Amino acid sequence: MRSFLLSYRLKQLSRDITKQTFSDTTERVDAEALKQAQFMLYSDMLQYAEDEPDADYRVIYEHFVDETLKHPLSQHRQKRILCGIAVACVVTLLVGSMILQPILAENLKNVNIY
Repeated sequence: MRSFLLSYRLKQLSRDITKQTFSDTTERVDAEALKQAQFMLYSDMLQYAEDEPDADYRVIYEHFVDETLKHPLSQHRQKRILCGIAVACVVTLLVGSMILQPILAENLKNVNIY
């Protein structure tokens, strides 16, 4: 289970690093080159994880992410978390209103308004 979760997180990290690296360049990069670079970085990360069996995600992250990428990656992660929280709030409001509206209508049906 640990290896599946670690490989999933490494795949996401390689995708984020590759996108951030190529977004900083002024040249236009095609999707195939982006996928190839992502795959190469991902395979390097898996090889490093194999070579260092005690290495967890944080150690691998520190090894592959330099100082210039740490801030943009953390901002990107914070944006994703805030977006997830916003979506969860909207879904909660919609579901809550769909559930509460019939209940309130049933309870207020017999209330006399003067």
